[in-house]
Amino acid sequence: MRAFGDLLRRIQITTASGPDTLLTVAEMERQVRALEAPGSPLGSPVTASSGSLLLHPEDAAAVLRAGFRVWVTEVRPTFLPAGCGTPADACVLLSRLDFALTPSGTVDPAPSPPITTSNDDRPCLVPTRLLQETLLGGLAELAEVVGSPLDLLGGGLRGDVVEAAGSTVVQALQTVPLAPTRPTDGQVLTFAAAQSRWQPTLPVLSGDVAGMLGGTNAVTVQRLRNVSVNPTPPQVNQTLMAVPDGAGGVLWAPSPYSLAAAGYVPLGAAPPAGTTVNGLACDTPGAANSGQVLVRFAGFNPARQYVVRALPSLEAAAAALPVVPSPIYMGHSVAPLAPGLLLTIVDARNGAPVADTVLHQMRLMLEISLLPS
Repeated sequence: MRAFGDLLRRIQITTASGPDTLLTVAEMERQVRALEAPGSPLGSPVTASSGSLLLHPEDAAAVLRAGFRVWVTEVRPTFLPAGCGTPADACVLLSRLDFALTPSGTVDPAPSPPITTSNDDRPCLVPTRLLQETLLGGLAELAEVVGSPLDLLGGGLRGDVVEAAGSTVVQALQTVPLAPTRPTDGQVLTFAAAQSRWQPTLPVLSGDVAGMLGGTNAVTVQRLRNVSVNPTPPQVNQTLMAVPDGAGGVLWAPSPYSLAAAGYVPLGAAPPAGTTVNGLACDTPGAANSGQVLVRFAGFNPARQYVVRALPSLEAAAAALPVVPSPIYMGHSVAPLAPGLLLTIVDARNGAPVADTVLHQMRLMLEISLLPS
């Protein structure tokens, strides 16, 4: 009985192939006859079969009818000693008693309990009403997934889940169709209102950062703290500043001027490493140019305009010198001097140029900005 039930459970009703191409009446009869095992002792363990037996819905009635017919008329009688009738010494197992014997042949009273009862192998026949309730209960649960129990018995899945090529396919979610497009790495399932369907798309960023993750377009920062950023490409050394947006608000934009050079440099000597920006250095041109300082930095362009902020300072050893240095911007240097900006440092008390010997004991704190061209 269990072997025949196992055979029936292996049957899978499917529309993957046409009628007469899967399990046939003849093959079903052969499978059932293979259950016959003459000479096997009654109660031998049943070896479960494996593998699915595919059956087309149009063949199901004839194939199953043939299987039941061969089981009832051919196979089952072989397990009864007197054919289909009731054997003379037929009996029904009610229970099995397990106990140990003493050397004298009596029940050993030492185990507790001395005799145990087992009903595991006792045959049980449940009422058909119980089988009916169990069957209907199982179909009701399956109906929540595949639809009507009639759909299940008909062999086809419908609704969000359908049957295709011998397997089930989810074609919708909550009746909303799924796009057939195969997803790629990084995509997520998104509802597309225009097509009224679920489809794979790349995540789209919004807010201060915009763009599509993993797409061909780069992700861009369009705002900072919800303040828009001007899309104008910045120039070298420009800084980001909040400027009027023309509508009563502000936006971030590259500043109209940029930092050209900066640092705290000695006069007539190389500045220590890490104390300047953009290679800033200062020289004293010589005795013929007493009081003058030539300021040089990388990228200097005599055709551009610069704003120079200079703060002179005396070293500790020169703090007692009777001079109050005051820088004066003199514009761009001219030949034969090297290209750069020219400063003249005078004594604020009398306007006389400060001697080079005093300048060499000083440092200049400089910040040079580049005006728009």
